[in-house]
Amino acid sequence: MLVVLDGAHDPAAARRLVAELPAGYVLVFGSLARKQGAQVLQALVEGAHEVIVTEAAHGEGAPPHLGARTFVADTEAALDLALTTAASTEEPRTVLIAGSLYLAGLVRPLLRARGRRLPDAWEADEQYVG
Repeated sequence: MLVVLDGAHDPAAARRLVAELPAGYVLVFGSLARKQGAQVLQALVEGAHEVIVTEAAHGEGAPPHLGARTFVADTEAALDLALTTAASTEEPRTVLIAGSLYLAGLVRPLLRARGRRLPDAWEADEQYVG
């Protein structure tokens, strides 16, 4: 299963990211209330099979623009739900974690704790599938 961790914290970055991914991914989304979350989310859901919303930063809560989307406040629980959901199909789905650099900062150590190999900045031109 491919796990993609990208800040994609503005609408243009979100559109570029979605253009690079196969449709049908499981999205874990979080944004700060003061940011362009509604526009970023709108771009990211285009190819999503499932959308799980979580806090982009501890104590941030769900931004008001998220409407009826599934909200899991605990970032670790949201990640676990996404990984389980992606693995539950015959062909595992990609998991996309995006919407905020704060969220990426919270999720990165959680992925490493689960044994996912994440490239460091100096390894950016190599590809890793975890």
